[in-house]
Amino acid sequence: MSAGPEDRRSALRKLVTGGFALLTAALGGLVGAVAVPGSAASPRRWRRAASIFDLPPDQPMPAVLAERHADGWYETSKQAVISKLRQLLC
Repeated sequence: MSAGPEDRRSALRKLVTGGFALLTAALGGLVGAVAVPGSAASPRRWRRAASIFDLPPDQPMPAVLAERHADGWYETSKQAVISKLRQLLC
């Protein structure tokens, strides 16, 4: 006994539907990976500004923090001056 045309059509329909579902899931995953930016680093992190032994005892000491940002092909460096270093440590 051979399978009739309805069985072949049903199998082909299931195969095409499964392939389409797999393709749609892969496309959805790709769009999700591209559309949602990954958080490589948290915006707040601790950085060493100076050694505790380099700080004057009763006055603030300015310190320069350099931070690198990589955005695609562009890499920039941003510098920030912290003048109240002693107050931040207390």
